[in-house]
Amino acid sequence: MEVYFLFRSWTYKQDSLGLRITESPVEFTSGRISLLLISSLVVAWRIIPFISIIFLSSLQSIPGELYEASEVDGAGPLRSFFDITLPILRPAVYVGLVQTTMTSINVFDEIVSLSGYGYEGQTLLIYNYMKTFSFLDFGLGSAVTYIIMLISGASGILYIRSLTKGGAE
Repeated sequence: MEVYFLFRSWTYKQDSLGLRITESPVEFTSGRISLLLISSLVVAWRIIPFISIIFLSSLQSIPGELYEASEVDGAGPLRSFFDITLPILRPAVYVGLVQTTMTSINVFDEIVSLSGYGYEGQTLLIYNYMKTFSFLDFGLGSAVTYIIMLISGASGILYIRSLTKGGAE
């Protein structure tokens, strides 16, 4: 099994297996949909461990006495989840949502390394990079950078407001 890296696509050649399933190498990132799926897997591989650690630490910080008290009061597992676990996990959920939002805004390296700077994988950051550094349009590049900054800042403000609302309840 041999895997080749070409500038615009990842290919898989099945010569060493001797199966001869395909006549030519399979280009996994040649289309827009397949590139989206592959880059989504790569980004998920990057963000899921971090969010898992956040959730694990939040779950471990819940005292067992709360569950014992709810069991004494007659609450079942579903009621305990919605009344104890979910409110305590709310900040972790918000952190996970903000991190996922920031990661999805900042997807650059994954798509560039998988498919290059082509149109089929162009995100807002790749568009900004191409306009600013390839076409030397610094005015448009600066404007796009401000838009990215505003989107990131707005999601951060929403995160902080939701945390202060959650703490006041």
